[in-house]
Amino acid sequence: FWEDMQRNGVKPRRFFFYTNLASLIALGGNLLGITSALFGIWPNLPKKYRLDILYDVQGYKRYFDAEMGFEFVYPKDWVADRAILLAEQNERMKKLEMPSVEELMKAKSDKLRPIVAFGPIGMK
Repeated sequence: FWEDMQRNGVKPRRFFFYTNLASLIALGGNLLGITSALFGIWPNLPKKYRLDILYDVQGYKRYFDAEMGFEFVYPKDWVADRAILLAEQNERMKKLEMPSVEELMKAKSDKLRPIVAFGPIGMK
């Protein structure tokens, strides 16, 4: 193997560098579920460092909200509710606009709404 590599002009140092680089890309990108499979073997490691926010561990991911002070675990196939994200975005946009006189005269009422929601794809 090394003789063939030397004939092709590939140095061992370069070979090991690119092999390690490819391994890091595969792990970081969770290619073919490699990272999730490794975390499934050692589930306490990703939970300790909150890596289960990015990668699923034994079929579950974690949501963490430091500002509100809560976290929960949900199935990896579930997605965030886009309606809640759009409502939050609209609220931020309204704060940037100049309020009308009528809006200033109205009493401000706090509306209760969920902060985040997850569910299976396609559910309404």
